[in-house]
Amino acid sequence: MAGYKIVCGKAHGKSKPEYYPGAKDITVKIIIDARTGKVLGGQAAGDGAGARINVISMAIRCGIDVYSLSRTEMAYCPMVAENYDVLNKAADFAVRKLEKGDDAILHFISA
Repeated sequence: MAGYKIVCGKAHGKSKPEYYPGAKDITVKIIIDARTGKVLGGQAAGDGAGARINVISMAIRCGIDVYSLSRTEMAYCPMVAENYDVLNKAADFAVRKLEKGDDAILHFISA
């Protein structure tokens, strides 16, 4: 039977630190192959979503797995950006689910 067993990591955050004026919401979801850890897709909505989608697209194109993506350093300026990016949070949540091996969060998608 063809297809993927997937796990998703989803995180909500702000475009800037809470203490900085003008912080807007952003949500990132990353879709991972549970067997290989390979990034299959993702979604982002909110301020700065395009930059996160670009990184997810690069991960897909270059075959970067979720473990490497979760450890990727994102550029930031402490005064105007979070040092723990919402994309890293989503990847970390997916890694935790993979390591937990909880079948309740795995889904089968037919190819």
